[in-house]
Amino acid sequence: MFKLNKKFQKEIFLKLILKYKGSFEASKILNIPASSIRGYKNLYFKAVPQNLLNRLIKLELFSKEDLINNK
Repeated sequence: MFKLNKKFQKEIFLKLILKYKGSFEASKILNIPASSIRGYKNLYFKAVPQNLLNRLIKLELFSKEDLINNK
């Protein structure tokens, strides 16, 4: 689990939702509930699992360097 900068966490999940035109479509891609995607975006979850971050990197929502800098 990784604790991300709040602004960065919100930004990457917002990008995900916009890219797939909603949390329901994004949830199909990531195989997690749409409510979890919204929970990450709305900062209800304070940490993000490593496997989820790896999947987001593969979807090219952000780079490993962005994750390291956590900006």
